[in-house]
Amino acid sequence: MVSEPRPEVVRPVTIALTGTHSTGKTTWIKRLANELRRNRIEVAKVADLGLQAQQNGLPILSGRTWASTLWIITRGISNEIEAWSKADVVLIDRSVPDALAYYEAALEYRGQPADPAPRRTA
Repeated sequence: MVSEPRPEVVRPVTIALTGTHSTGKTTWIKRLANELRRNRIEVAKVADLGLQAQQNGLPILSGRTWASTLWIITRGISNEIEAWSKADVVLIDRSVPDALAYYEAALEYRGQPADPAPRRTA
């Protein structure tokens, strides 16, 4: 039996920003979104998830854990995929590399290794 080729998923242009606090990422995204919309381009924004993580009881900033980092990454990717169906351009405020960088910085701040040895059980 010959199977039909799967249709290719067409994704919109995706622009992801990374950077530390108060560097103008969110402001830049708002301005770009407004400019694109003025040119009749459909825009979707994926917001920074730090506040939402904190509201769900997950530690952020210097207290960030692997679990909170995974939550931010997976929620962000899910939000991005949802946005693909709604827009020509998707703007992401704090992408996956940003979440990983904050996790590594939190570990360094706390003096913990990036890959703790697994616990052995007897």
